[in-house]
Amino acid sequence: DGFGDKTSVAVEAGDAEADFVGTIDREAVRRRVRHYLHEIRGCYNRELNKLEKGERLEGKVVISWEIVAQGVARNVRVKSSTLGSPTVENCIRQRLASWSFPEPPVGLTAEVSFPFYLRPEN
Repeated sequence: DGFGDKTSVAVEAGDAEADFVGTIDREAVRRRVRHYLHEIRGCYNRELNKLEKGERLEGKVVISWEIVAQGVARNVRVKSSTLGSPTVENCIRQRLASWSFPEPPVGLTAEVSFPFYLRPEN
């Protein structure tokens, strides 16, 4: 097994399982998440490459947040996780908190809950 074995990862956004509360362009939010998926992949890949041979790191991380004025992500938190890696979970949370989203209607807040599936491809 060479070093390259650990760098091929599958990171998928669970678009169909995403949950939205409030008035917002759901497809625009999904597109924004997919646009930044490489950042989530980076969070996961860094920790995956630290594992010893035979160790596994895979699972589902559900992140929830509010989208407020100017598309700012607020109160970003890990809602649930089967990954078992606070380092990856917090990295995902921090990355997502820096993204901008479509703005909800004036004076309203949208609540989003979005799952990410992380697993090595080999």
